[in-house]
Amino acid sequence: AGRPAAGPAATTAPAVEEAPGVAARDTPIEWRKLALTAAAKQRTWVKVVADGRSQGDVTLEVGERHTWQADREFVLDVGNGGGIDLYLNGEYLGTAGTGPRVVEDLVINENGMSQ
Repeated sequence: AGRPAAGPAATTAPAVEEAPGVAARDTPIEWRKLALTAAAKQRTWVKVVADGRSQGDVTLEVGERHTWQADREFVLDVGNGGGIDLYLNGEYLGTAGTGPRVVEDLVINENGMSQ
């Protein structure tokens, strides 16, 4: 009875250690998990829909940042398009718009942003 318990435990441990390393390398290619960060240069509100689910509204003050997660895409409404910088997975995309205009239905996905 002692030998079978030690056998599976010894066999299971290396498999578990190897699997996360493989998964970590494959994850960016296979899943393309997205992280969108908004950094406020001016006070503005942002409404976010991630993968079809509302993430609610947030008002960002100058200097504040907020990050949302999605698997496929984000759709944003922004109260002051020129007031926030947007970053996808750490890469700068640009501002949501020009000047203090409201921007609606701004789509952000792995290909960048479009309206």
